[in-house]
Amino acid sequence: MINYHKIFSICLGLLFLVVLQVFSTPQPIFRFLLPAFLGVLVATFFYNRWYLRQLDKYNFWIIIRPLLLEASGFFIYLLLFDSFFRGVFLITSVFLIAGFEIMLANFSENLMLNETLVAAFGFCFAFFGFLWWAPSLSYLYFVGLFLSLLFLARCFYDFLPLDAGAKWINSLVVGFLSVQIFWAASFLPFHYSALAVLLLDFFYLSLVLNYHNLFHTLTPQKAKFYFSLAIISLVVVFSATPWTIID
Repeated sequence: MINYHKIFSICLGLLFLVVLQVFSTPQPIFRFLLPAFLGVLVATFFYNRWYLRQLDKYNFWIIIRPLLLEASGFFIYLLLFDSFFRGVFLITSVFLIAGFEIMLANFSENLMLNETLVAAFGFCFAFFGFLWWAPSLSYLYFVGLFLSLLFLARCFYDFLPLDAGAKWINSLVVGFLSVQIFWAASFLPFHYSALAVLLLDFFYLSLVLNYHNLFHTLTPQKAKFYFSLAIISLVVVFSATPWTIID
């Protein structure tokens, strides 16, 4: 079963690449690309549900997480206008999708956190990019980002020893606060890629600090470590990003 799952995982990664490449050559045609991508999500959903049931490890939120990862990749792809970068991104996506698919039944905290952060960066990058290029639909981006980060947090918190209502409340708080940062950061004169890192750092801090707090394992040392990590990444990214004033 495990060996076959590795093969199917690689196939799902390649399916993502083939669908986006075929329906984006020479230019993306959205009315064809979107239904084709939705077909990829449906195939991923039903295969993962079947696989986890075979292992007697079925969990709805574990199935949702790979779909969110693929959705974030799809949104990033829509912002890539150069064919070279599209190719590099698609090849990288194959490895990411296949790698996380292979470890789908591994419920370790670090693995789930890494997948959550990769998907979260994709959504942060994409919605800041959409806001940059088409600001007239800003309210739609607020809603889209809120729902994306809400479901990512809900997936991550699913294994907490809490009832479903408490998990939803904590996820709602993380999603709502992240959208507030999204709105505030949109006024900063930086490229949307740097703003995405800023929002990702906030999402990471709120997600992880709250996680440890709910487990009663949050200490000043852990909080200092997470804040230091976030600050270092922000300093590196913003020091390498030119200021851009838009009239």
